[in-house]
Amino acid sequence: PGTRPADGTRPARGAKPDDTKLVAALAAGLNLDAATVKAALAKLEAAHQAQHEARHAPPFAAIAKALSLDEAAVKAAFEANRPAAPAGR
Repeated sequence: PGTRPADGTRPARGAKPDDTKLVAALAAGLNLDAATVKAALAKLEAAHQAQHEARHAPPFAAIAKALSLDEAAVKAAFEANRPAAPAGR
């Protein structure tokens, strides 16, 4: 496992970390322009987000069907009642 960032250096929950150095290093190491690398990382992030949403969609659909409700309404109810993240995370 890698080392954890020092206290106070992690981005706020939900905030995207600054990937400027990563983009520059990959661009230099792969002999690509930074825009190409940044686009590839954005595509990867979008795929990751879609995968995350797909994992959570089936329970919403099943619950909505069982309760004869709209899936979006069930998802909104879950999101509105999600517990807060533990302190320090």
